[in-house]
Amino acid sequence: MAKVKKFVFRNRFFLIPQALFIVISLVFISLFPKVEIHLFLNQLHAPVFDHFFRLVTYLGNGLFYLAVFLFLMQRKFKFFIVFITAILLSNLLVFVFKQALLPDMYRPSKYFELYETHQLHFVQGVKLHSIRSFPSGHTTTAFTVFLMLATLTKNNATKFSFFIIAWLTGYSRIYLSQHFLIDVVAGSVVGSGSIILSFKLYKYYKMPWMRKSLTRLYRKARKKRIPAREIPAGISLQEATLQKRDLP
Repeated sequence: MAKVKKFVFRNRFFLIPQALFIVISLVFISLFPKVEIHLFLNQLHAPVFDHFFRLVTYLGNGLFYLAVFLFLMQRKFKFFIVFITAILLSNLLVFVFKQALLPDMYRPSKYFELYETHQLHFVQGVKLHSIRSFPSGHTTTAFTVFLMLATLTKNNATKFSFFIIAWLTGYSRIYLSQHFLIDVVAGSVVGSGSIILSFKLYKYYKMPWMRKSLTRLYRKARKKRIPAREIPAGISLQEATLQKRDLP
């Protein structure tokens, strides 16, 4: 528990704004139906926002994980392992809710088509989905990625900036009518919660070599290899390596 508190304190410029966002959102969700909240937010549109949020939403695409993978390879292997663990946890939770528990939960476009007479504003060129609304997968990805990045910097302004980017990605899902507010709130909790839990789990399987980067480990492994010209004829590379280890 002490390490969790330490983690929260170090990343307070990300997690406190997120907590405020969650609390304020839950207050509105408890006071107003999700349809009314979505209608109100849907009215706040403009052409410049249409283009902006259409692009921002891609930051929640699963392919964005790859860029972070490549970045973490240059850092400690510890962060790479924690990030993979968080991805597995968050994607498992999202899968369970979307595919098993709430597969038929309608997204805004379909919900309004079936039950409401109000006309929503849609952004041209955006493919709208109909079901599996809860939770928001893009928001989950965004908060997983940007909280992970926030842990790698000591600059509090940068940590807060990462929260803003994650929040904008989540809000883009509401703006594009792909999700309701409650879906985005849940996605943010799943994403950040997975990172926190992954750091908590790390202590059970951490090893000294995990404090090095993948690229550093790879270079070290290559240095240990015996050049082909030094391998005597008639023996394998594995045998030559064993012989080298046996030398005084």
